[in-house]
Amino acid sequence: MRVLRKTHWWVLAVQAVAIVGLLTACDQKTVPVADIADAEPAVEAWAVVNGSSLTEPEVDYALNRFFGNQFVDARVEAKIRDSLIASRALAQKAATSLDPATVAELELAVNAYREERLIAAYIENTSTPEPVSAQMVTDYYQGHLEEFGAGTLKRMAVLEANLEDAGLPQASVSKALFEFSQQPDWSQLVLPSYIRSYSVTSNAQLSQKMMAALNATAVGSNSSMIVDAPKIMVFRVVGEETIPAKPLVEVSVDIRKRLAATMLSKTVKALTEQVVGASDIIKNY
Repeated sequence: MRVLRKTHWWVLAVQAVAIVGLLTACDQKTVPVADIADAEPAVEAWAVVNGSSLTEPEVDYALNRFFGNQFVDARVEAKIRDSLIASRALAQKAATSLDPATVAELELAVNAYREERLIAAYIENTSTPEPVSAQMVTDYYQGHLEEFGAGTLKRMAVLEANLEDAGLPQASVSKALFEFSQQPDWSQLVLPSYIRSYSVTSNAQLSQKMMAALNATAVGSNSSMIVDAPKIMVFRVVGEETIPAKPLVEVSVDIRKRLAATMLSKTVKALTEQVVGASDIIKNY
C-alpha cells in the first residue's frame, strides 16, 4: 500500500527508537502503574504517558511485529515496553510541535491506511473467490497464445537509400530505388554508394511506418515505398515461419496468478457494489 511504502525520516526515527530499546537497557526511572492508574480508571494500563494509556494488546502487537512466533524472554519484553513508552512520548511531542498542516496530512494518511486495512480484513473474512481450475488455466492459455510467444516471424530483404548521401532530388532517388527493387535477386545487385542492402526480421525494432507496410505485404511481394527522411526504403518479404508459444507447463503458474487476481477483483467489485448500495450516502459534489 502507498502509506506503508512511503517511508519518511520520522518513520525511521520511530523505528530507531524501537530498535535502540531492544539493544540497550533503559536507565530511566519508571513510575509504578499503581501511582498513575487513576488517570484512566476504566482502562487496564501497564503504563500511562501524559494521560495516554499503553495496554497489553499493544505489547502483544509489538512482540508479534518484531519477533513473530519466536520465544521472547522477560528482559526483551521489558525493553519492548520501554520502546513503546518512548514512541508514545515522541508521538505526543510531535503532535503538539509540528505545524497544523503537517499534522492534518499525517492524520489523513493514518485514516486512509486504517480504511485499507479494514477493507482488506473484511474482504478476507467475508468473501471466497472462485478457485482457479486447471481447465480455466488451459482455456486462458489457448485463447492468449500470443502472450506466451506464439506468432509469425517474417524475414525481409531491405533496400535503403539515404537522401543526404545521395545529394540528389528525392524523386530521382525514389526512381532508382524502385528500379532496383524490381530485380528478382537483390543479392546480385551492384548498388550506388547511397543505397544499401540488408536483411531483417519482424521481431526487430521496426519503425511504425515499416510495421504498417509489413502487415500489408505478403510473402514474396515487395512493400510500398517507405519515406522516413532522410531514408527511403522498400523491402521484400522472403519468408515466414510460425513460432510456437511457450509450453503450458512453463506458464501455468503465471496464468493461475493472473486469473486469481482477476477473480478477486470481480469479487471485490461485487462486494463493493453491494455495500455501497445498502449505504446511506449523501453526495454534495
